[in-house]
Amino acid sequence: MSSRSFTVETRGQGALVFGGPSDLRAKIIKKLKGQGLSAISPTSHEEIESVRESHDLDYILTFPDFEKKFFESTIKTLISSGESTLISIFHETQENRVSTLPLPTKTIIYSDYLGEGEYESETLESWIGGVTKNKTIEISGDGLEEISILGINDLTSLIVLAVLAPARGGETYHLGNPAGISILNLAYLVRTSLTFKIDLKFVLGKEGRGVTV
Repeated sequence: MSSRSFTVETRGQGALVFGGPSDLRAKIIKKLKGQGLSAISPTSHEEIESVRESHDLDYILTFPDFEKKFFESTIKTLISSGESTLISIFHETQENRVSTLPLPTKTIIYSDYLGEGEYESETLESWIGGVTKNKTIEISGDGLEEISILGINDLTSLIVLAVLAPARGGETYHLGNPAGISILNLAYLVRTSLTFKIDLKFVLGKEGRGVTV
């Protein structure tokens, strides 16, 4: 009785990450690599082809600011061929997707986040402007309104979990911190973390009159 042997060639999974805040993008790539994927943020078509030589490009992650004109045709080809799954990622205050690309298989929407050298938050952005200008943080109302803010490492883990989760098509993931923090408590955390004194100014009413503490 004769026996036959078969050789099965296996290819690893790959991911391309286009755009996004630099620290967050770097952490997503590192996390994907830790899951065994070949992940890059390509700057040329040659880099993409280099990954394709040994890996399937299973995932294409796009943030709204990616270089559309340079990579758009390549992305469309990978998606239309069925090789890649398109995943759109963006902050809750941004446009919902890159309108010139096909509809994404998954949509990931994330809340404010804070890292050591990077953040994405309209609240923190306005505060930094005030601290730089006159060492004052302005708080609207009584400061009891809560916002959702994540640490950058937690956000990275959640994004990668959403990327790798089995897809049925059309899923939307909303990533945030279920334990919100009040604007006032966040302001106190910012003030205590600084090495110099700043004031907290409560802005009350339409006239912008305030109380400084």
